[in-house]
Amino acid sequence: MTIDPSNTQRRSTIQHVTFRDMCRKHLREMGVKLLGGREWPQWGVTVHEVAMFGHNKVYIRYCGSWAGIQPGLKRSDTVKKFLQNAYSLKEEGDLTPFIVITNHMPKRNSVSANMLKRAAYHGKIQGIYNIDCVEDEAALRDLAGKP
Repeated sequence: MTIDPSNTQRRSTIQHVTFRDMCRKHLREMGVKLLGGREWPQWGVTVHEVAMFGHNKVYIRYCGSWAGIQPGLKRSDTVKKFLQNAYSLKEEGDLTPFIVITNHMPKRNSVSANMLKRAAYHGKIQGIYNIDCVEDEAALRDLAGKP
């Protein structure tokens, strides 16, 4: 398939879908049961995945790219969208843990990093996992109950 290089929206979509599918495969290999995405149109909220880590339901947002060229959590507008979803769910009483799986972590002390840090501190998000980081992969395996 040839993609017009000027069509950045199409390239971005392909990057996201491929990254999402890679993450899903990885999670399934860990024994995580994936239930698909969910939307709450009345609040403008979307989660990419509802997943069962053992007996625990977790919401997941995939935010990365397979080729490493999309900025992911380095972009503050992307972080704002994720946090808006997390805050809205908590405000509506949905206390399901909400995590993000990425391969693009924000730079230390950047606006994006500071927003994520505050949201985690206040319990609005429960984890940010860099799929390319051995320690984060181990933490996901712990969450899934797999050694």
